[in-house]
Amino acid sequence: MSVSIENSYDIIFNGTDNESRFDLFIDSDADLSGLSYIDNVKLAQGSKATDISTGDIYRMTSGGSWILQPSDRAFSNVYTKDETDGLLQPITQDLQAAQDIIADMLDNGSKNRMQLTGSDVSGYGISCTFDAAAGTIHLDGFNADKKCTGSFNIQCSATLNSPFVEGTVYHFTCDGYQTSNDDIGIYVYTSGATPNTQFDCFTNNILPWNDAWKQASGFRLFIRQGTVVDNITLQPMICTERDYQISPAFVPYCPTLQEMYALIRAYHP
Repeated sequence: MSVSIENSYDIIFNGTDNESRFDLFIDSDADLSGLSYIDNVKLAQGSKATDISTGDIYRMTSGGSWILQPSDRAFSNVYTKDETDGLLQPITQDLQAAQDIIADMLDNGSKNRMQLTGSDVSGYGISCTFDAAAGTIHLDGFNADKKCTGSFNIQCSATLNSPFVEGTVYHFTCDGYQTSNDDIGIYVYTSGATPNTQFDCFTNNILPWNDAWKQASGFRLFIRQGTVVDNITLQPMICTERDYQISPAFVPYCPTLQEMYALIRAYHP
């Protein structure tokens, strides 16, 4: 038994025993077994014993027994991990449901600003097919032509004419093919024949959009000599950083309401 005294109060002689109300510290509730006297002084009603291993607090009754005080437990407001997870689960589910709704709205809207307008091309052993509705580029073949400078270039987007909001951060991504080499890439071309900047999208898969690229003439696909592209479908996308963080899923280009209105006015002025 290990009991230490913090305080004692009001020694009273009741005709039989000296009584005092004690405040005690115990190592465990086992120390309370048979504990009714300390140094021949009887523990009076209201004496307190604090279990230092659990924080539980016990009080002495008028009948000399110890009663655990639930309302005084030092750790009564501390939840276990399972209890916490159980309490948070409905909130977590509600938040996830809200995020799913927002992501679904984005993915069914005009998130992707990459509008493909390229024409189907075959050359250097590679066939390239555009699907404007799906927003994809399909590649198949093997670039083995040694006379080739190492590139297979095609104009592939009218995105530079699309509206971009000043000060908004955009991301360029291109799912469907990943490699640690630069055997496939997409260039931004100026009005000349020299690439202005290369999107290293197939190595890093995501790059910040550069407003300077809006001054270029367009995007061109690059396939290095010796590269095999076996039934590959590229999924290029430009969207805001915020939208990408909510949902990185690829979706085809869809015009905004303003673009649709401008298109209608163009056909029906």
